[in-house]
Amino acid sequence: MESAPDKPRPSRSFDFCFIHLDYTLVRVEEVDGRVTIRATADTFSRRRKTCFIRELAAEGFISDDRWSVLFDGESDSSGIRWLIDRSWVKPDQALIDRNRRLVKRFFLPLVLGWMALMCVALSGQGGIRAWGVGSGAPRVGSYGSR
Repeated sequence: MESAPDKPRPSRSFDFCFIHLDYTLVRVEEVDGRVTIRATADTFSRRRKTCFIRELAAEGFISDDRWSVLFDGESDSSGIRWLIDRSWVKPDQALIDRNRRLVKRFFLPLVLGWMALMCVALSGQGGIRAWGVGSGAPRVGSYGSR
């Protein structure tokens, strides 16, 4: 029985976060000599994309000859693809579990304490009286009569 061929795995992958561009996350992947850049939002101008790719080449993240033919109309001519793709961003399960524990540990007792205080305040023990029969509250039709 033949198994399906596996998806090509990135030989190199780097993640970047651009805080000044609305926290845009960027992943640079190189597979078989082709570079794919995945951004979570379309916040890069054409000029900024070119500058970013030049910076990647200058720092050694991608080879220097990749950016020279960039943006000439043919998207694959330079071997670089720029995609807007959020599918690669996955929340960390350990972080999710930690947040759930914190909510249970702090928020739940806070809500229960608030509910207990409200019960005490509204039960009449806190000096609050509700208007009712015989409490001296004005009755309908009692105005103007002696």
